[in-house]
Amino acid sequence: MGLRNEHVARAVVIGDEGTGKSTLIKTALNKTFTDDVPPIMPPTTLLINGFDNGGHINGPTVPVIVIDTSVHTQESTDNLLQELQLTDVVILTVSYDKPSSFHRLSSFWLPELHRLKVKVPIIVVGCKLDLRNDTQVSLEQIVSPIMQQFLEIDIFIDCSARNLIKFRAAFFQAWRLAICPTTPLFDKVTQTLKPRCVMALEHIFMVCDRDRDGALSDAELCDLQIKCFDTPMGPPAIARYKEIVQELESKGVNERGISLDGFLAFHLRLSKRRAAVNQWKCLLRFGFDNDVYLRDDLFHVLLKRAIGNGQNIKLNDDTVDFLKSTFSLFDPDLNFELTDEAIEFLKSTFSLFDLDKDGVLQPAELDKLFSTSPECPWDEAPYKDAGESTVLGSLSTDGFLSKWALMALLDPCKSLLNLIYIGYRKDLTKAICITKRKGLDCKKEDLQRNVFQCFVFGPKNAGKSELLNAFLGRPFLGSYSSTSKERFAVKCLDNFPVCVGFHSYAFMMLPHVFFLIFILVQFNLSYNFQYFLVLQGIRKTLVLREIPEDEVGHSISNKEFLAACDVAIFVHDSSEKSWNKATNLLIEVASHAKDSGLEVPCLIVTAKDDLDPYGRALKKLTWASRQMGLHAAIPVSSKLGDLNNLFDTIVSTAEQPHLSIPVTEAWEISKTENINNNGFDRIIYSEEQPHLSIHPTG
Repeated sequence: MGLRNEHVARAVVIGDEGTGKSTLIKTALNKTFTDDVPPIMPPTTLLINGFDNGGHINGPTVPVIVIDTSVHTQESTDNLLQELQLTDVVILTVSYDKPSSFHRLSSFWLPELHRLKVKVPIIVVGCKLDLRNDTQVSLEQIVSPIMQQFLEIDIFIDCSARNLIKFRAAFFQAWRLAICPTTPLFDKVTQTLKPRCVMALEHIFMVCDRDRDGALSDAELCDLQIKCFDTPMGPPAIARYKEIVQELESKGVNERGISLDGFLAFHLRLSKRRAAVNQWKCLLRFGFDNDVYLRDDLFHVLLKRAIGNGQNIKLNDDTVDFLKSTFSLFDPDLNFELTDEAIEFLKSTFSLFDLDKDGVLQPAELDKLFSTSPECPWDEAPYKDAGESTVLGSLSTDGFLSKWALMALLDPCKSLLNLIYIGYRKDLTKAICITKRKGLDCKKEDLQRNVFQCFVFGPKNAGKSELLNAFLGRPFLGSYSSTSKERFAVKCLDNFPVCVGFHSYAFMMLPHVFFLIFILVQFNLSYNFQYFLVLQGIRKTLVLREIPEDEVGHSISNKEFLAACDVAIFVHDSSEKSWNKATNLLIEVASHAKDSGLEVPCLIVTAKDDLDPYGRALKKLTWASRQMGLHAAIPVSSKLGDLNNLFDTIVSTAEQPHLSIPVTEAWEISKTENINNNGFDRIIYSEEQPHLSIHPTG
């Protein structure tokens, strides 16, 4: 059907005992009613099509896995809780012969699902419609007001298993909500399209607007219809479309066709009318995934379409706007890096503009290099002062390349455009590459990342800024100045050893030289000539991103913010107060990451190691690191220039993230109790599992 078919819908049926859950499932399975129903049905796969919801009998058939539930025993209650975490949709039953079940919709079930953080659509089903008497209030009268409070209710349906009335409709709707969810597209609170949906629709509009006149003509609208639904749009349908758009948006139709405002207004209407099936067909046909991000395999296709290649590269305002919007639609989990081909071009460009051949680009030489660009891309934050430079502001080759790496990471569109401006005329699809940040094992996927981003958290005056200065080789200042905005520092790091050999030794990353020696001795590699061993250095680029303490709460609430983080370090000084703040920040960041479905490896850094640590803080630090499953804190001193291989360790951690994920779900800092354990507050375990607050009764 062109929808999210790779996902089989899963629905959990819940409700008070005796409301007809098991009977509804068995009737839907057998398509006939029987009184011989077990107390609880086993997991059941129903084959559903549009006919079950009043559509055509010849429509495609789709599977829905249906899970029956009960709360008679603790075991069944535990199973219910587990299933609620796995389901796509909840079907909540009430029954016309049990009036109390209607009341318990809002008094128990819906609040309980909210407390358990079950964030999936809910279908309310009124069972045993055949037993409803003329004086009873209808399901619509009861549920409609409740939907204003519990926005997760998507639809309500009356049915009768005995009389075979809409007995499979709920399961068709469950499939629809699972495969074509409205949540990624529509905000029920504000009754507006979500920002990412708007961006996706703007992209589709720009792609379809071939003549770039800011409107979709009849021909362009017809092409859109064919691409999305495989059928043309005739003149009557186009006229009706325009009529609807004109009613929705006064500026939605003009002499050229449908405007962007009109196009968005029409899709808002679809969302409000729960017609997400049509929206998802459109989004998926244009290459968007289930999270409304463009598939990464479309990157090069869109790039060629927008700019062209080689000597045929074309740039105008519309093309630049299209590129900017396109880059913003890719998953924030993607990592953009310059390819070796682009880097070689930049090296040759550096040599060309290094007029005095002193090995650095002076400010005047850099201005000349970017003279064909609209402006120097590094004159403002975050690029200004972000790389290694001399006292006079000159850039070495490494400093020059590291700034390009930072620009490709933060703004790949800007990076590509500036490559074109300074004379790159080769295949642009080979100038930049995409790799996954998380979720992929680079060894298994044969991927090699060379640019990593480390977020630097910590309380004020803990030494974060001095750490960034030391990273860039700048002198220690010793004076404190509070950082109010994010700051970046980028540098190339050389000579990361790689061991290349046969069998399991092939391409093994060795983060420490001592580990390499251990491998040689352990397996006798230095004496056994059947093995072939080569050592080579690999260059990595590390980006440090300092996050001001006051901005942490706002920043980490944005899932896309944390998706960019390869490693998080938490900096504290020698005081107990600083340690407590750093630990609280770690808990906050790691918890938000987990809630967002991310795993962020973490390191603890003890800055100002030249100062004597406070005794209790040192004990706390050792204990807490152990409890969190993290490596021991890394002591550094920017003042003394002793950085303890911190930056190499950060890169190694980014390459093996699973070794440094903090265990935040099993512990918390006790703020209310001071337990006498060697004179300091200790970590206490909290392993509470979600549970139903009371056993629901009929």
